[in-house]
Amino acid sequence: MSAVLLLGGCSGDGNGGDDEIAADSDNGRSESPQPDETEEPAESPAPAEDTVERPDIQVADFLTLEFEEAETGDPVADAVLADTQGQIEATYEVLTTHDQENSSIGFYNKGQALIGEMDFIESAIDQNATSGGVMRFYRWDVELAEGGASATVSYCRDFTEVYDMDIDTREIIQEADPDALPTRYLTRVEKNGSGVWQTVELQPERKSEQCR
Repeated sequence: MSAVLLLGGCSGDGNGGDDEIAADSDNGRSESPQPDETEEPAESPAPAEDTVERPDIQVADFLTLEFEEAETGDPVADAVLADTQGQIEATYEVLTTHDQENSSIGFYNKGQALIGEMDFIESAIDQNATSGGVMRFYRWDVELAEGGASATVSYCRDFTEVYDMDIDTREIIQEADPDALPTRYLTRVEKNGSGVWQTVELQPERKSEQCR
């Protein structure tokens, strides 16, 4: 089902930078402290505010992307998931508009992942094809690498309500298959200098037992 419009598997290398955390120290001196003086515990520094200007993504209204809620309680892992979902939205924004000048793909992908996603989109454009219906993403998992500059993300995709159609005529090329088995994706992401978790590798496992 939807062989042309499935996210293509790809792999690549990328360079991610480590974040440095600076600790403040009190260099003041005091004469003999009074017996009733007590030191207050230092407050933990507040997480840095995310000031990245991310693209405003608009997937065409004939395709709905549904993301299962996947808050981890860890702000770094949550940021990884948010940008991974942004990567998915960027791909389907371009697929449903055929706007190859759209920069959102390059914002969320680099290296072999970017090459693979562009090849996938160009193949669909060559056939004047796109996807419609409802696509559901679920069973999210994040594993942060030591050092905090990269992570692996896995998730499942259900496309039993997705059909292929001609983007101009809206004629259905292939009906949705209610029996289609889900695909599991294993991705590697790296944090770039701007603070965006970019996808650098993307490997699909079709008809995955882990997604049932």
